[in-house]
Formats: sequence, structure tokens, C-alpha cells
Amino acid sequence: MSTRGTKRRLAATLLRLAETAPIDKITVRRIAAESGLSMQTYYNHFKNRDELVLYIHQSEGDRLMEKLESGEFSFKELVQANIRFYLAHKDFMYNALTNTRGTYAITSAQNAYQVFAAYIAKRHGLYALPPDLDTELRLYIYGATHLYADWAFGESKLSEEVFADCLIDAIPERLKPLLLDQN
Repeated sequence: MSTRGTKRRLAATLLRLAETAPIDKITVRRIAAESGLSMQTYYNHFKNRDELVLYIHQSEGDRLMEKLESGEFSFKELVQANIRFYLAHKDFMYNALTNTRGTYAITSAQNAYQVFAAYIAKRHGLYALPPDLDTELRLYIYGATHLYADWAFGESKLSEEVFADCLIDAIPERLKPLLLDQN
């Protein structure tokens, strides 16, 4: 089985197990056993359970970023697809956010920030973002990451379309030309 296939198999197992148990109560041993894989195979791909939890969302994020970078998706379409991911995996996302001692929320936001910082730098030929833009990107990404969860868990009554528009409108003005198709 390929690396990607093994990771997907482990992810599918964790998604299934998380439907009935808090993530912090699901052991790596159980994930491996119910995947029909060895512990060594698990550890060949992930160093711990938290890394697998992040992989589930990160692999979807990577797929969406590929679409953005290729021009297949606009930034708004990426936002809308991420909203649909949260809705499709609402129970898992709630479980991950509430049963990982905060590690999922922190690492998910950090990962999203790194991905978008690299995207902006590559797209605009920058070695690194200037400190002021870097701070604005962090504020936006960290805030948006939490708002996706709040929205998906019913904290907001906005429609999917209106919520996506709000996330786009909230991009700091100096970041809009770096993220949106406004060159």
C-alpha cells in the first residue's frame, strides 16, 4: 500500500472511531489495530495521534491549496470548500477541538498561517513577509480558523454564502491584493 493510501486508511479509521469516542480516549494502538495495520506502520507515518488528527484537515487543505495555486479555485472558492469540509466533518472537528487539550486548534491555525505565508511569498516573489503584513496575516488566519469552528458548531446563523463573504470581507486591506485575484 502506498504512503498516501496508508495515511488515508489510518485517517478513515480515526474519523470512524471519533464518531463514538472522544479523540483523547482513542489510542494509537486501537487506530492501528482497527486499520488492520501494525503499530510500526502507524509510527512510520505519524509520530503520535495528534499528528494524525491534524493530517485529516491538513490533507484537505493541501488539496484546496493546489487548486488555488493552479488557478482552478479562487480564494473565495477555497473558503467555501473549507466551510463545506467543516460541515461534512462537523462532529470530528468538534471532537478534535474539544478533546485534544488545545493542540489541534493551535497546530491547525499555525499550519494554515504557514501555508498562506508561503503562498503569498511564492506568488509575489517575496523571501518573507514584512513584519507588519506577517502580523496581519497571523491575526486574520488565527481568527478565521476559530470562526470556521464557531460557525460550523452553530454559533452563527449566517448562511454558508454570507459567512464566506464575511471571511473574505474581513481580510485586512493590505492583504487583499496578496490573497485575492486583484493584481
